[in-house]
Amino acid sequence: MVALLLLRVPRAWRVWAPMIGIVLGCAVGFPFGLYDLDIVLDSPWVGVPDNAWPGLEITPDITFWALLPAFLVITVITSFKAVADVNAIQGDTNA
Repeated sequence: MVALLLLRVPRAWRVWAPMIGIVLGCAVGFPFGLYDLDIVLDSPWVGVPDNAWPGLEITPDITFWALLPAFLVITVITSFKAVADVNAIQGDTNA
C-alpha cells in the first residue's frame, strides 16, 4: 500500500505516504477485530501522582563492581582518543 502511494501520488504527498498507509491499514484491520480498545477505554487518562518522591536507587551491588573496571578502561581509552583527535585536527589546520 505504501509503495503504491509512493509511486502514484504527487511529490509533496510522498512524505505522508507511510502515515497514510498506517491509517488505512488500521482502518481496514479494525472491522476484523485486530484492535482491543477495552484497555484504552478502561485506563485512567487523568490522575493525580502520588506525593512520594520516586527517587533514584543507586546501590552498588556485585554487578556494578564487576562492570566498573571495564567502564573505567573504556573511559580512559576514549579520553585518549579524543585528545589525539583534537591534536590531529589542530595540527592539520596549522600546516
